[in-house]
Amino acid sequence: MLTRRTKAVAAVLEGNLYVIGGNDGDMALNSVERYNPVDGTWSICAHMLSPRENAGCAVYLGHIYVVGGKDELNLELCSAERFNPDTMRWTPVKRMRSKRDNMSLVVFNGALLAVGGSDGVTTLKTIEVYCHETNTWRTSTETLQKNNSSNSGVILDISALKMAEVDTEVPPLPPRYRFRDLLLGDQTFQNDDRQTARPQQRQLAALICFDRGSFIAAPDAHLQHRA
Repeated sequence: MLTRRTKAVAAVLEGNLYVIGGNDGDMALNSVERYNPVDGTWSICAHMLSPRENAGCAVYLGHIYVVGGKDELNLELCSAERFNPDTMRWTPVKRMRSKRDNMSLVVFNGALLAVGGSDGVTTLKTIEVYCHETNTWRTSTETLQKNNSSNSGVILDISALKMAEVDTEVPPLPPRYRFRDLLLGDQTFQNDDRQTARPQQRQLAALICFDRGSFIAAPDAHLQHRA
């Protein structure tokens, strides 16, 4: 890359890899770099509206959303913004209800979810749901549950998460899917190896799941694997 970065976030949109924000060892960054896999080059994109490290990032409805994290003063953020690849510009999004550093941002059932994180005082168990039509966040009635295994982390039971009131153009994903296929946008695997999945994994699903295990959101990582 053109700038050294730690605690940055990344997203793939329209065949390009975007690396966003982070910290260069001195302060939080608002700069964005784009990698073109065709010619193998990095280029500078429009800067974010706010410097961020440890933010949440997801591609949603053709835009890159970046929310939360910490700013150049090391303060937790509740602000959010999105990148439009057509205009190559960042625009503000409605602020979340809670400040969230080191949180997870995921798309489920056509809705954008801000999950967990820290507000600077406590580790959050709450989930906020973004509606793009009204540009608003609402707090979900579902909360993160403690993981009873020896590994640290929490589990979200998505079987009880209700999203029916959120209208969207994005079709819902199948209840279980592989991480590789999620990244590639390939849903042709839906009938693969379903009979070999362990029974308990059919009931509990985390933020991102696949046939041999599940991913869980942990305080010190965006996604963590549980075998």
